[in-house]
Amino acid sequence: MSIVALVLVALLSSCSSDSGDSTVAFDDQSTSEPAPAQPDADADSAESTAVAEDDTTAAAAEDTDPTQPSATVEATTSTTLAPAPEQPDLPQDCLGLDAPLLSVQTTFSAEERLFGIGFDGQPMCLLFLDSGSRVVAWSAQADKVVFSDGRVEALDAGVDGQAADGLARQHTQFSRPTGFNLVWVADGAVEVSNLDGGFRRSLPIGFAVSEVDYHPDGKNLLVVGADPAFAGDSLWVTNIEGGEGRPLLYPQNGGRITEVALGFDGAQILFVVESPEGATTLHRFDLAGAAREVTLDDGTVDEIVLDPSGGYVPELLHESASPLTDLVVGSDGKLMAFAEGTCQGGRAVEVIDLAAGGYPLPVMAGRSGRPVGFISPFELLVAVDLPDCGAQFDLYAVDVTTGAERLVRARVESAAVRRIDPPPTFGLNNVSILTFAV
Repeated sequence: MSIVALVLVALLSSCSSDSGDSTVAFDDQSTSEPAPAQPDADADSAESTAVAEDDTTAAAAEDTDPTQPSATVEATTSTTLAPAPEQPDLPQDCLGLDAPLLSVQTTFSAEERLFGIGFDGQPMCLLFLDSGSRVVAWSAQADKVVFSDGRVEALDAGVDGQAADGLARQHTQFSRPTGFNLVWVADGAVEVSNLDGGFRRSLPIGFAVSEVDYHPDGKNLLVVGADPAFAGDSLWVTNIEGGEGRPLLYPQNGGRITEVALGFDGAQILFVVESPEGATTLHRFDLAGAAREVTLDDGTVDEIVLDPSGGYVPELLHESASPLTDLVVGSDGKLMAFAEGTCQGGRAVEVIDLAAGGYPLPVMAGRSGRPVGFISPFELLVAVDLPDCGAQFDLYAVDVTTGAERLVRARVESAAVRRIDPPPTFGLNNVSILTFAV
């Protein structure tokens, strides 16, 4: 027994002398929080640009007023990129735009090529690209694509698209529904041209323009700019030649309209207003809900009127002290997504159920990114920021109902949803418009 006692005393003495080595100390540069869960172990969570507390974000979405700022994403200060996760090599041979076409297709650019995800879920090369060229927009029929350098490619070999010209363009998009013209903003003016760059002209809007959007009805443009008739910006409706313009809405606080997105049905307009003090608000204007019919004595409809005296008020969806950007709407109009914040400071991807209402809910909570577009009613493409906030990002597909996510491709340079747009149900042609204040 005395031998056993001596052994126990020796062991206890040894343990007490080593107790200071059993604790690992983290300095201020260390990251002690666990990395967010990834769908693939190879998709290293060190590539995330943000670290946040998921429970805090979820609680904020559930317990706060929907018009109040959401929980923020804390950005990392590191600009060192982790190695890209192991992933299959991309195909080298490009098939062209006459490759098998899905009704909705994920497309992205990487390694100076444009890729689309095929029927088998694997990337196929569509086109070779010049260095730095990014995919900007697809046409409503998914048969034409325009790039950041001005290059236009069409599925139909008989349609000549223009070569890269390097002109500075903003909000470039195709005309609807055929896509035989391009419209964009340059130096505060709305510019229009044929696909080959010919017949280029400036539309006579009458004030400096910051954004232009083709309405899904194919007959009208929505134009945002610093209207001298109001203290700040206004949103105008014009025909496709810039004539017959009338203001649809304006921020009564003298603010700027910084983002606009249209629902595919033509009825919903989502827009962001930035106040002179820097606060941002997200609004929805339901054109169908605001419209009222004017009938004649015989009961026939004389005209459709958008008139604030009817009692309709554009809906306030969200309010924040941070920028609200990258608005996207699902093809069925039930969901929308947006980014709140900046890459440098951390930006949260959030989703709002437009059909049921409710608070903005986080997507991929704790990681900084922006939405690209919906590829199904509930699946959202998300561009996850890298720590350097550079040209590349990691592209994920996320089920916004379950949170399940999958890595589409790491280190891509641009991404866009290629889809055949559904036909609109509401048009602005022959609609009388009176101005709404928001």
